[in-house]
Amino acid sequence: MKKKLKVGVIGLGYQTQSEIIPALQLIINDIEVVSICDKDQQRVNEISKTYPKASNYNDYKELIDKTILDFVVVCIPHYLYKDIVIYSLNKGVAVFKEKPLSMNMIDAALIIDSSRANRVKLYTVVKREYYNSYTKAHKILKSIGNVYKYYAKSYIPHGNIYSGWRSKKNKSGGGVLMDMGYHLLDVIVRYFGEPKDIVFKGSNTGKRGYIYSVEDSASLLMSHNNGIHGCFQLGCLSGPKEEKLEIRGDQGTLNIEKDKISIFNNDNTETIGCSSSGAKAVSLALNFFIHSSYEECDNKMDHHLNLMKVIDQAYLSKEIA
Repeated sequence: MKKKLKVGVIGLGYQTQSEIIPALQLIINDIEVVSICDKDQQRVNEISKTYPKASNYNDYKELIDKTILDFVVVCIPHYLYKDIVIYSLNKGVAVFKEKPLSMNMIDAALIIDSSRANRVKLYTVVKREYYNSYTKAHKILKSIGNVYKYYAKSYIPHGNIYSGWRSKKNKSGGGVLMDMGYHLLDVIVRYFGEPKDIVFKGSNTGKRGYIYSVEDSASLLMSHNNGIHGCFQLGCLSGPKEEKLEIRGDQGTLNIEKDKISIFNNDNTETIGCSSSGAKAVSLALNFFIHSSYEECDNKMDHHLNLMKVIDQAYLSKEIA
């Protein structure tokens, strides 16, 4: 019987409960959750039902210092990432974390420097990298010929962007672009490369009666070195929920959604159904993290550094109106 990797989970909120823990359950033959941590004891008590043998902590330093660990899974508010991730890396404990990499480019560089100085694995999960629709579409991108333009949309009918830590830029790093926008921005940069020019427009007037310093809606215009340009629109607070990437080439158009791909050309339209699951995508990312070398994980960090660079440039190009 092969030895299971010992895992600690830091942060037991909604995202952990809805996707991280189900993902860990999918790779139960490879890992053993030996410790859990959250400042909220009620959350700790709840997750203890799933992992009754795991040690319980309210302080991440105690979890890391008192438990023999192969890696930690970290899913916490953005402003807490830098200290917790760097502490773990400096202790020689690998880190698998939720997006974003950090709140800004400076913190992102510090986190990556810590990983590289200690040669300890670091990985930030972006689920669209493992969604069938986005992976298949990337492979058939050449079928629409010379790509010249794209249009991306991400809308959700909810979101607590107007209250709590997410509403404060010094704790969240930004609004819809930093939070939900990270997913499709990852796809755009992987498909077309880092943008050379960015124009950002955002507003924070969607929720009456609240004062918040981050954008609840945004539009980005971006151009890339290969001549491709595109528009990325985001918003929360009102529906319908929608995520879509439309890519136009001189021989057709490719529409990508979470559960399907549609290919349009002069002759016909083809629709390919694709099953995508957040928990399944996280489990695939965990599987890569577990079985990959330090160098293989480190290669992905430059991509996340580019994402943080794009986000920083967007916010610097224009403050919220």
